[in-house]
Amino acid sequence: MQQIRTMAAVSALALVATHSALGQAVQWRQQDGGNGHWYEFVRGQLGLSWESASANATARGGHLATPRSAAENQFVFALSLPVSGWINRHGPRLGGLFDGISWRWVTNEPWTWAAWYPFEPNYVCDGPFRLQYIEFGQFWNDAPSSGFCADGTGGVWSFVIEWSADCNNDGIVDYGQCRDGSLPDYNGNNIPDCCEQGAPCVVGNYPTQWRVEDGGNGHWYQLRHTGALQGALACRESALSSGGDLASVSSAAESARIVALVRGSGDSYFLGGFQPKGSSEPDGGWEWMDGSPWSFTNWLSGEPNDNGGNEDFLAALPTGTWNDTMVNAILPRFAVEWSADCDSDGIVDYGQILSGTRADTNANGVPDACEFYLVPSEFPTIQAAIDAVPSGEFGLVLVAAGTYTESFSLNGKNVVVRGAPNGATVVDGTGLKTSIATFSGGEPATAGIESLVLRNGTSGTTINPPAPLTVGGALYAVNTSAFARNCRFEGCEAEFGGAVYSYNSALLVEGCVFAGNTAVNDGGGMLAFRCDGSLTGCSFAGNLSGSASAGAGSGFKSVGARTAGGVVLLDGCTFTANTGNVSAAAIEHFADTLGVPGVLRLEGCTLSGNTSPIGAGGLLVTGPQSSCVLGDSTSICGNSQRDVSGPYLMDGAATVCDCEADFLGDGFVNGADLGVVLSAWGLANDQGTGDLTHDGVVNAADLSKLLNSWGACP
Repeated sequence: MQQIRTMAAVSALALVATHSALGQAVQWRQQDGGNGHWYEFVRGQLGLSWESASANATARGGHLATPRSAAENQFVFALSLPVSGWINRHGPRLGGLFDGISWRWVTNEPWTWAAWYPFEPNYVCDGPFRLQYIEFGQFWNDAPSSGFCADGTGGVWSFVIEWSADCNNDGIVDYGQCRDGSLPDYNGNNIPDCCEQGAPCVVGNYPTQWRVEDGGNGHWYQLRHTGALQGALACRESALSSGGDLASVSSAAESARIVALVRGSGDSYFLGGFQPKGSSEPDGGWEWMDGSPWSFTNWLSGEPNDNGGNEDFLAALPTGTWNDTMVNAILPRFAVEWSADCDSDGIVDYGQILSGTRADTNANGVPDACEFYLVPSEFPTIQAAIDAVPSGEFGLVLVAAGTYTESFSLNGKNVVVRGAPNGATVVDGTGLKTSIATFSGGEPATAGIESLVLRNGTSGTTINPPAPLTVGGALYAVNTSAFARNCRFEGCEAEFGGAVYSYNSALLVEGCVFAGNTAVNDGGGMLAFRCDGSLTGCSFAGNLSGSASAGAGSGFKSVGARTAGGVVLLDGCTFTANTGNVSAAAIEHFADTLGVPGVLRLEGCTLSGNTSPIGAGGLLVTGPQSSCVLGDSTSICGNSQRDVSGPYLMDGAATVCDCEADFLGDGFVNGADLGVVLSAWGLANDQGTGDLTHDGVVNAADLSKLLNSWGACP
């Protein structure tokens, strides 16, 4: 073995493999002159042993690569070129080993060809000796199993895996069939489950995942035979009974994934598209049964044509192109899609069931820990369904479309209350004596409400006796991490936090709409008191604060934080047409409460068309300059009387349309304002006096901005 100086040897460690940029498995296709095997370059830890690399390859259903010809050696070497996988001139490990007498392959294939570097193998250093690439070429070298010589030279930290097994002898390497779903591999070890179970491996239409690492969405798909089923609706009932739904298609890539399941059968199949009666015919008003947005179409030329006036259901040809058909049309197959993630752990439930990591004892496609609690078909009220969820278990309460007049509390349970899509589930607070919904028992971040419309909650929850206040007309959240996602809060009222009042909680509010809510005092849409966390993709429109007092924060108000320096992030939120009777910026941030200061950060937010009789209609900050930060793509323009009042920092390309250089508020930028900048020169004070660039320093940049604003304010 060549003696090459390198860093000091490290003790061999258990292998933790990471993939390089080229670390996706690649097939040496037979049509390209290859053997149909799959190969992958893997970069591991410095000092990994050959045995560790071999064990990793075996655990993944393969073996260290065994290039047995010049052509195969060239293909394997091409995968091994990332310099990050080489130590000086020492390259990845291969599946060759010296047994003390002769060289052999780990697969026991015949050793009939070699590509040794000149004067190799030379058996320098202590054995046992194993095979590796060397000199950034298609050459082989003998290397110690540990990767290092006794003097610390050498070193290897990468290897190449090869998959060649064909357990059912159908002429196709198993690894590829596991990837495309033609043979099931639900435990993800790249060995077909049928081989492991000793069952016949008949290539068929097993459920298969469109993996995220392959550019997919993580959902599972299956093309099923209709058999005795009659029509699209019967097929849908079958899909629903196994925890899925008829497939919805949102892109050409997803369409291609489903087409791949056809496998040359020539069968047409049902998808989950339909056209409600009353839509403009023939091509208007199409929807997906699972509520997904209708954002992609793939119609066959001349379709849909609504032949006979009754073709309101979606079928696909084997090529993936679409045709409209009748509800009772009989097609050979239907496409099922599983997308549910009932506990929001980022993994589709159905795959966890198939892999055996989650139990589904009644075989309905829903993990036992996520069984649905149906309102009103199984439980008459939302609260009754919540109460039925066993303590310590996760529960998903599905509330059918309709209007419900009731209040409910999560009571500390890990429960999600989910309404029907498209705002079809309304919980009306008319006549209630408390908030519509309450989170108050330390609920985890996996609990919360989804897809509900909370409307007309005008009583709120009474707090702070003996000087009572009403808060949170729609939602009262205290000491909780529960979320609100894709909900709409409208027409609600309370003294503080007209729709939502959150105290000492971790905020997780996503995709929610706050419209037409009122606070007698502060926080027309929402008030967060001593909280941290985030509001993402929310809209606040037409909310009112200060209906009977000098309140502020007509859209959103934050006060302090749970812990000193805690951050509330508004990300991608919009604020329009929020107003106040006295002083009501769309957003108010009151940084400090009882010595617990907090930070408000805006990223990609838009504040426009909000009004306040005095002060700023857009953003009002009470606190030090560091307590409010405007990030990239935030725009605060077109609000009255002003856009912003109070100090803030800029951290990115934010836009504020305000005559900020008019420090005296007399409508002119002149010598008096110049004096403010000059007297504040240097590090800005807590109030950011003179800091027109909002970077925490008053310097020439601020002077230049003032001079460019000289004269009457626009």
